[in-house]
Amino acid sequence: MPPANEPLRHLRILDSTLELSFTAYGGGGGGEYNVPGRERKTHAAKLRGQLKAASDEITNRGAIDETGRCLITYQLTEDADDVLDSLDRSSSKIRIRSAHKDESGWRVVVSLPIKKFKVVDNVLARYETKNNDPNDPGSRPKGEPLVARIDAISATIREDLWTDARPLPVPGTDIWWEVWLEELHAESTTQPTTLEEFTQAAALAGFTLPTNLRVTRFPERVVLLVRGAIELWQSSPLLLLPVAELRAGKSIAADFDDLQPRESAEFAHDLADVLSPPSADSAAVSLLDTGIRSGHPLLKPFVDQRCVGTIDPAWSEADSGEQHGTAMAGIAAYSDLTPVMLGESPPPAPIVLESMRLVGPSDEDRTDLFGEMTSEAVGRLQSIEPSRKRAICITSTTGDPREGALPSSWSASLDQIAAGVRINADQTIDRNLGQQLLFVAGGNLREEIADPTMNYPMIERPEFGIEDPGQSWNAITIGAVTDKVDCGPGFDKHIPIARPGQLSPTSRTSNTWIDQKQQQWPLKPDLVFEGGNWAKDDSGRACDLEGLGLLTTCLDPTSGRLVTVTRDTSPATAAVSGMAARLWNEYPDLWPETIRAVMVHTAEWDRGSKKQVPATTKTEFQTRLRHFGYGRPDLDRARYSLKNKLNLIYEGELQPFRMDASDKKAKANQMHLHRLPWPTRTLNQLGSVDVEMRVTLSYFIEPSPGRRGWGDSFRYASHGLRFDVKSPTVTTERLVAQYNSEKKDLKSGDFAGLSDRWVIGSQGRTRGSLHSDWWTGTAAELASSGEIIVYPTTGWWRERKHLGQVESTARYSLVVSLSAPSVTADLYSELVNEVSVATL
Repeated sequence: MPPANEPLRHLRILDSTLELSFTAYGGGGGGEYNVPGRERKTHAAKLRGQLKAASDEITNRGAIDETGRCLITYQLTEDADDVLDSLDRSSSKIRIRSAHKDESGWRVVVSLPIKKFKVVDNVLARYETKNNDPNDPGSRPKGEPLVARIDAISATIREDLWTDARPLPVPGTDIWWEVWLEELHAESTTQPTTLEEFTQAAALAGFTLPTNLRVTRFPERVVLLVRGAIELWQSSPLLLLPVAELRAGKSIAADFDDLQPRESAEFAHDLADVLSPPSADSAAVSLLDTGIRSGHPLLKPFVDQRCVGTIDPAWSEADSGEQHGTAMAGIAAYSDLTPVMLGESPPPAPIVLESMRLVGPSDEDRTDLFGEMTSEAVGRLQSIEPSRKRAICITSTTGDPREGALPSSWSASLDQIAAGVRINADQTIDRNLGQQLLFVAGGNLREEIADPTMNYPMIERPEFGIEDPGQSWNAITIGAVTDKVDCGPGFDKHIPIARPGQLSPTSRTSNTWIDQKQQQWPLKPDLVFEGGNWAKDDSGRACDLEGLGLLTTCLDPTSGRLVTVTRDTSPATAAVSGMAARLWNEYPDLWPETIRAVMVHTAEWDRGSKKQVPATTKTEFQTRLRHFGYGRPDLDRARYSLKNKLNLIYEGELQPFRMDASDKKAKANQMHLHRLPWPTRTLNQLGSVDVEMRVTLSYFIEPSPGRRGWGDSFRYASHGLRFDVKSPTVTTERLVAQYNSEKKDLKSGDFAGLSDRWVIGSQGRTRGSLHSDWWTGTAAELASSGEIIVYPTTGWWRERKHLGQVESTARYSLVVSLSAPSVTADLYSELVNEVSVATL
């Protein structure tokens, strides 16, 4: 029997899965609904008149393309979220281009053939004259849920296509526009593409196109940048016709640290003498940053020089000035150098370092498609070492977080990269592109940290939220916490802002995303790590004292200086990236989804974070998640199980949806029932002892970021997955029947038990593509709860069947842990020899 504290390998679940055909329960309906009070004949007459006027204006302006398509705009009430999809009528070639909500309600742009105006008019006419029940004069008007919520109809103008959170640009000012074009599957290879036609028309209208034109593709969308004043959109009636959305181009935030030097070159050289290079098959941290100085003696043993490059051939591979990339390379390789250089701890296990320079010498003024730049950078690294596993470290962010959780072209590109997919020019999809896991900084506050109105840490002002691309679903977004509270000699009058274990003063949160009530958006950050501290002097001024930062690498060829100090969410992100690479080296056969799951699953909230954001209710725990994610990861916890804390890991795939041959409809397809290897005998022996079970479900979605209302038909995610665990008093059949309408005859009785004792709760853990929750109760209760179901929820794979992805398969990773922290019970040994598990 192993000692209680002996590190043990995690266990892989081998043969536990039962595939079940699956049909989800319908969403109900048929009850009462509330609509604005309208006098139906007056309202219908107004809308029909506006529709006729829009048709006449479009015809007079010549705003009709060669296929006869044009654009109209609906203004709807603010409560129209659930009826937006009904504006899309694919069978009549009427398609939603974009949907944007502001203080006045919903603004929806629809493309349609000019000859299909009669279809819209018929809908309005039926509302005016017909009831749902023709035999009951008192029944509701036909189409009332939609038509009563339409305030106005008009021909589309440039303002209608603006979906950015920022105000529309003022006339006379040249800006970079992020243009989202509708790109459907090409019917002919001989005709110019939408992109080709638009770029030619934009150039003729006076817009400037980038010298190196980059485009980013998503399902039915292609994104590019053009520069010019707002007036140019009026130069041609046809220019707006292929446009789905207009947004402001993004630039990288100029918030890199003023790195402070430390004269410790002799320590660096001594350490360099004992370093070992990584193995040839080691995982890598790939830094997409300002470049690195790969000749640094503390970095050189780890750098694969073949995988050091730059996106722009005019840039040097080595950074200059602040040397942000070199500093992050040091953090990825060593975490904080201080204990290593002082001999208090050995150097961490070696990993490969790669660098693809994404940020140029003066990129605070650069506007570009950073999503496509990121994709290009990762693609170039993959072409050099296709089989290498990579922790991609991205510490740059844009400076405008006001759109909160809504996806951008950059965050959606990260979701595609993580999922290993790319959209081609003909809208076909390439998959299985590399094995990579993305780590993204949540962004930093700056002068705001001394602002008493900020209400640190309960930061609620929208401009202080997580920055783009930190809202990515598939990437792991990193915030910063700190244990550094010693200001150092000579700073006795300075007071550290954060106490041990609390949020670093510059770390952004998603607390400002609370108003965005859609349950699909993730809570961020996912994890936090050491990011240093700030202090206030006796006048209340915020100070970045050297003693409160993290020691890392730099290379000054003039002075010979080799180390410096950094802080905030960038080093926190680099350190967690390095941890992921080391975990991957420990378990090289695990999927990226699994590495992500294990890191989150084994993270914990510090005592300081629990005190800073107290929580006893599920709502309060979600607030803590918005600040600290799932806590601080620890490499040893991520690498090992213990006798009284075992981790079970499953990797598999299911097909969420299918095409029904009988009615040609896309439907739910299958769910998985996991009958887990379970230490039933040991749990029963423990009886009333408290134990904890934790479950983490991780998968990667494929994104569709066009803003068309986010209803079922236009979901951002390709699919969703959910889990639930059998309660002690519930049979397996009833657990399945709770979610599967094919077993609805078994759906009866009380489902109380485990369900109301989850920390996050079944409603709170539905966000994003990473779901983790834990339950504490008696060992006897848990002894009969060794069954978990995984089932699909809808997404664009199912709802937009014309894209041909209905029967795609979805990989997922499931991590289940059992722990009995108060006793020395041996949960591990009972399972290690089971035929249904293998030691990883």
